[in-house]
Amino acid sequence: MHWGGSHFALDKLKQDIIDNIDALPNPYNTFYRKGNITAPHNGFTNFNRIWNAISQLGYRQTTQFSGYKFTEDFPKISESKILRINYPSPYNVSYTYSASTNSYLRWRNNSKEIDALNNKQIEVKNIAVVIAASRQIEGQYNDLEIEGFGKAIIFRNGEKINAIWYKDGSSIESRLYFLDENGKEIEFVPGPIWINIIQPNTKVFWE
Repeated sequence: MHWGGSHFALDKLKQDIIDNIDALPNPYNTFYRKGNITAPHNGFTNFNRIWNAISQLGYRQTTQFSGYKFTEDFPKISESKILRINYPSPYNVSYTYSASTNSYLRWRNNSKEIDALNNKQIEVKNIAVVIAASRQIEGQYNDLEIEGFGKAIIFRNGEKINAIWYKDGSSIESRLYFLDENGKEIEFVPGPIWINIIQPNTKVFWE
């Protein structure tokens, strides 16, 4: 599901390499805009609209994604900490770890990141920081090198884990794996995972 995209990606999608629904041609009115919100952030859809479009287009309706591994069988730290990711302002991000809830509250540009659906601060159980090089194409597109492998940092249970990310570039069905320094797949705390992609020179602080 996407709202337009770079012509590099769109050219590939036109070759039917994967089922996709683009909001610009908007088949079966899958997407709509809310007039009281400033464009381009006023584009929406919902499950019923998506399911109708998938059915009408004859797309596969069962998942083939194996998912990530989850477990609650590891210790939790007892102190609260802050994760800061030094994206350029105003997109700089931080997460405050709450030991009492074992979750991370998200902030952007020193303000709470609020979920408009429930008016609560966004809260996740796991954070993955993917370190990957990027380059600008045609002055408006970013090409991320997220095939192969590279360094990553995982935050869960208030702990920081140096990790490796891996994605098989020869298979479109390959998911993004997170491995520890011994090559074993990392298990996450049950709940949402927020993936942040940064360039190698972007600083990360865990305080």
